[in-house]
Amino acid sequence: MAGKGKKLVAGAAVVIAAMLAVLLIAPGMLICPAVGTGGSLALGVPVRLKGAGLRPLSGGVDLTNLEVSNPRGYTTKNAIEVGRIAVRAPFPSLLRRSPRIESITVEDPAVTLEQGLTGSNLSEILSNAGRGGGSGGGVKFVIGTLRIAGARVKVVPKIAGIPAAYIPLPPIELKELGGEGAGE
Repeated sequence: MAGKGKKLVAGAAVVIAAMLAVLLIAPGMLICPAVGTGGSLALGVPVRLKGAGLRPLSGGVDLTNLEVSNPRGYTTKNAIEVGRIAVRAPFPSLLRRSPRIESITVEDPAVTLEQGLTGSNLSEILSNAGRGGGSGGGVKFVIGTLRIAGARVKVVPKIAGIPAAYIPLPPIELKELGGEGAGE
């Protein structure tokens, strides 16, 4: 009987070790499809994430090549493309009453604003996001630093023959966002 118990414990340990290995070595296998599915459901357009890295000991997550497609009827493929998003949130800081994300860095975001017949691609995506039915009473959290670098906006006019305009944005850095009273 003791031999069976040891085999059971050893088997469980192997399964847990394998799950941790997948999470640590190839987190994209889990994170990318989850972001794609959840984002698509929330925004009403296809969302793709091509790469993800997880650093559980330091509380880091890296997401690479995020794409948010345009709704049907627009000429450009994507409304939003982001080269990299790096989030640092050590686990103990997430256990606070107001969880704290130490930093979020967004690199090379490109937003395409395309005018349609009844509105823009971005207004349609935002409208889709507002249909989620959430109560809005979620957890209030703090972002220590939000950095956005390499941002650009592409404006696609509705009038044929007028070329798209590309507008580069300066780097943005905001500190101590959110917390108690945020969003009220």
